[in-house]
Amino acid sequence: MDKTYICLAVPTQAIATCFGKMLVLNCSMKLQMLEKMLMQNFPKSHKVYGAVLNINKGNPFRKEVVVDSWPDFKVVIARQQIELLRWCQLGVGRE
Repeated sequence: MDKTYICLAVPTQAIATCFGKMLVLNCSMKLQMLEKMLMQNFPKSHKVYGAVLNINKGNPFRKEVVVDSWPDFKVVIARQQIELLRWCQLGVGRE
């Protein structure tokens, strides 16, 4: 089975539930390993690779990566951090 790479502009919980239980990768070693794995699957993985590269360089866009399993994943999703989405929905930080 081929791997699936998804980079979401708008965070959504629904897509994660389509694939079942997803794992959030927040370990720096795993994210660095994922970056190398994604580089091997260019150009198909270029959007998710870019998100992972930014996460590994300080995460200026507040993204997170979820996978269906680790390390033998079939689906990788890069999305806005869920905590950030919840804060925005609650109006936290607004004047």
